[in-house]
Amino acid sequence: MAVPDTYPAQPEPNFHDTVGVRFGASVPLQIQQSSLTPRVGLAWEPTPTPEQTGLHNYLDNDRLITAAGLGFAHGVFTVDAAYQLHDLFRREHTKSACVANEDGVVDLPPEDGADISPTYPNPNPGCPSVSHGGLIHVVSVELGVAF
Repeated sequence: MAVPDTYPAQPEPNFHDTVGVRFGASVPLQIQQSSLTPRVGLAWEPTPTPEQTGLHNYLDNDRLITAAGLGFAHGVFTVDAAYQLHDLFRREHTKSACVANEDGVVDLPPEDGADISPTYPNPNPGCPSVSHGGLIHVVSVELGVAF
């Protein structure tokens, strides 16, 4: 894990393997001296990140990716444009042991294996729960010249 040497030891994050599924298609069409290639794609990428009920706050989502593009070529010149929509499925994590100290600050007791020191980060910003999700839009355009 990427933590400073002086940071307390952290419990394992317990990531797991996943299998993503992708599908894509393109159909090149010849129009006189030019070619036009429409493209579509769909992908499912499940998250390798487990439910965050303890000390960690690794936030990741299952995502559905839809894509469309268009390629155009004429002589030595090419233009390719594409759009992707990443739908990050909403997740909510409820911490299993958030408690309030005498000042009313909500905190999560450390997991087994965590090295506690006076510099241990308090409070856990994920207490008592944290949620995340959203959309990512990606647009690209590429211009090319073949020699």
